[in-house]
Amino acid sequence: MVMESRSYDSSREKPLAPVSREAARTGQPSLEMLVFCCILTLAGIATLNRITVHASHIRWTPCPSTYPASLECGRLAVPVDYNHPNRAQISLGMVRLRASTPRALGNLIVNPGGPGNSAVSVLARQKQRQLVSRNLTLHYNIIAPDPRGVGASHPVRCDADVASRRVPGYITSIDDFDKLATWSETLGKSCARMTGPVFYHLDTISAARDLDRIRRALGDEKLNYMGVSYGTQLGSQYAELFPEHVGRMVLDGVLDHSQAGIDSLMTESMAAEDSFHRFTRWCNTTSKCAFYSRDLPSIFDKLVDMANEKPIPALGCHEGVVKACRPDVTGYELISQAQEDLSYPKEWARLSRALHEASEGNATLLSPRLTPRNESLPVSSQPYTYCYPCARRARCLAGLRVVARLANLVAHRVRRAGLVDDPRQRRHNPERVLVLEIQINCIAWPAPVTNPERPLSRERLARAPPILLANSLHDPSTSVVWAVGLREQMPTAVSIFRDGGGHTSYWDYGHVQKAMDAFLLNGTMPEDLAVYRS
Repeated sequence: MVMESRSYDSSREKPLAPVSREAARTGQPSLEMLVFCCILTLAGIATLNRITVHASHIRWTPCPSTYPASLECGRLAVPVDYNHPNRAQISLGMVRLRASTPRALGNLIVNPGGPGNSAVSVLARQKQRQLVSRNLTLHYNIIAPDPRGVGASHPVRCDADVASRRVPGYITSIDDFDKLATWSETLGKSCARMTGPVFYHLDTISAARDLDRIRRALGDEKLNYMGVSYGTQLGSQYAELFPEHVGRMVLDGVLDHSQAGIDSLMTESMAAEDSFHRFTRWCNTTSKCAFYSRDLPSIFDKLVDMANEKPIPALGCHEGVVKACRPDVTGYELISQAQEDLSYPKEWARLSRALHEASEGNATLLSPRLTPRNESLPVSSQPYTYCYPCARRARCLAGLRVVARLANLVAHRVRRAGLVDDPRQRRHNPERVLVLEIQINCIAWPAPVTNPERPLSRERLARAPPILLANSLHDPSTSVVWAVGLREQMPTAVSIFRDGGGHTSYWDYGHVQKAMDAFLLNGTMPEDLAVYRS
């Protein structure tokens, strides 16, 4: 698609559109996150423009009538490519929830993770308590911008038919590998064609520079920031780039961008193994589990094997003219769809019911959602930083098999990516080992890696004020090992931990949330390395 060049005219921008009711839950590692996962919809986005001057202010306007009346909607122009800031620009969309008290502490920017989750959607659906407490909304103006490529900020758009196409879940041969590579390349090229030049500038560094443009446009000397899951990488890389502009920063569910792909794979494999065992132990101790007092691991293994032999019907997906989900579910898809609920212990009862229904022949609750043609796909370059440069098919397949077997050595139930000679050789784990899945699904992806893994600069981060890091000890998606790894790169970091499971901790509304709030509200930093029960 050829993008039209014209002078910038802010009056021609489209307002933020009504938010989809099916936007995904915040904080989900959509690292969560491949192009067909976690669909977030906000149509009617401003087009790409060519300008010669910097936009220095945010245009705040009334939001659509479908939004809460308390929200204001804003837009800010930023460069597509910060190496050429006076060339093409895009418009970032955001919402603002003003503080309830006259004496506000200023602005607090929030990011709900993903990558690919929409901050605008969170507030538009009045789900802000997932990110900020009532105390924070009393004293801060909450600024919720969508990162570039997401929701209200020039979202990535791809061919929906390609995105919804079923591809091999288990790579057992060169033929499987070629099918997956062809799909990935075709999908990626469609995304590049339909999205335009910004597709090649969706890295976290560019998103961090966008944050600084927002800070400056708000007139703030310091950036106050709350980031969860992928939002922690965005925050940490912002702190490295602009340490002198860091205000009060809280990072919950920490990513460590310094780990090489194999290290991240091993770490996440062990975290996934731990999470699965916690889920099965819970099932053995509570009647809320649909498999109470039964051997859930064996049942799950048989269920996945059965779905691999013959996909399980998803009876609820046959209704209506336009199917919103697949009419049947493979074992690979069953594992993938189970991940969302496994990451949140409060959803474990629902997950057990979904698995129980599937065992009785109806996998509707575990069916992958298909992508309607009018929806955008939240794609970030960040998930593709571990892509293999596959010059030769056999060598690449062999390399992926090596890392998959290493994962199996440290986590016997982990077989998320299916890189085995016989899918029935492994026991199954309903927790995604996302790093390995990314390595597989990004084969032949057309966008180059622009933000490869590396340690952050301790010298630069030493100039930042204290930054609060929080992690649960049994987080299945962002391992506590990553939280410790990022801490080692941040001389001013203070770390707290929650002795529990689930992805991120703020949503638990316990002592960890209170510690985060105390720091954001009055600068009170908790004891370093403190461990809380909630």
